[in-house]
Amino acid sequence: MNLLDGLQKKLDGYFNKTSEINYVKIFDTPKIWGLPFGKEIMPQAVKRAAEFEDAIVSILENMRYRCDISSLNAPDAEWRKVILSAIDSAFTKRINRKDRTQIRFLFAQTPTSLLNGVNSYFEGTPEYLALKNDIIKLIQERRDHWECIPEIWIGRFYRIVDGLKVSLEKKVLPEEMFPEDDTRMTWNHTKIIAVDGIESFVGGHNLNMDLFKNYPPVHDVSVKVIGTASLSSQLFLNNMWEANTDLLTKEFFDIDENRWVNANGLVGRPEDPLRKERVTEYIDRKKEESLKNPPKDPEYKKTSRILSVGKYWSGPDMRTDYKKGSEIMKEFIIKNAKKKIRMSQQDLVSAWKKQWRDHHVCRWLIEALLSNPDLGCVPQYK
Repeated sequence: MNLLDGLQKKLDGYFNKTSEINYVKIFDTPKIWGLPFGKEIMPQAVKRAAEFEDAIVSILENMRYRCDISSLNAPDAEWRKVILSAIDSAFTKRINRKDRTQIRFLFAQTPTSLLNGVNSYFEGTPEYLALKNDIIKLIQERRDHWECIPEIWIGRFYRIVDGLKVSLEKKVLPEEMFPEDDTRMTWNHTKIIAVDGIESFVGGHNLNMDLFKNYPPVHDVSVKVIGTASLSSQLFLNNMWEANTDLLTKEFFDIDENRWVNANGLVGRPEDPLRKERVTEYIDRKKEESLKNPPKDPEYKKTSRILSVGKYWSGPDMRTDYKKGSEIMKEFIIKNAKKKIRMSQQDLVSAWKKQWRDHHVCRWLIEALLSNPDLGCVPQYK
């Protein structure tokens, strides 16, 4: 049994999907390996940002049935222009659509949103509101030029107040006073752009252009995937879109009234167009095409298997609603390493976690290193 097979057994009961042949290209920024670190790296950082942008645009312009755009924060002004321009290009093309294409935007709401005022916490950050407003303007200006007007949903996945309350209480009250089913703060942290279960961009990177173009640029890694692992990323997002109102606030754009409509508590929406028979047949055809005509870019690497896994909450109960598949994966991989662990992390000691017992990755690493004298660890930070 190899590592992946053993891991899948551990993930029983949690979201995980395995796909076979895919093509994967790594996009790391600013990609300055071997250069002295100083402001002279910025031309390369800007060049890499343009390559990153082109890769995302090439995915978005191909949307036909469903497009997912999920990130920590709503895109900043520069990324809004990029994304909305790609959407305009996608619908200006005539590709014989039979149904309205569905677009789902999913973002987070973090405690820092309160820095913009209480209204920002309830209504959304300035970037979130700007995106909603710019979508209205785009549809008003371009709808007559489009093959169809897409079905657009926008949501925020988060739980802050209840989790913050528990966190504060734990600082002053004995641990035995807290039940096992207590909750935590949580928010969407996925970075997924995926289209029709065929192409995706997963990371990694947030949609903030200053991370690429300001000095010093942030080091981050995302991958572009061609193949059915892209479908797995969209199936994972389905779990978050199905959450109750304690975690998810959602709206849809009413094309007749030209406004956003609150859809909180609207069960079963948005519906999944990728489940339709003709769409699954389309995905299968595209899969076969990619196998017959693999990408010509030599930076794409053929994979034999990809395991897709993540974590999210489905409710408030720590015992039953915390779907911690990616935590199980990290622990299993770390503790089963034989020779070397290579890690690319923002940090190991999270600023959000104040108690040593909550720094799980640090503890797993220590346990693995102590139990295996042949094991080494090479961390790399943003």
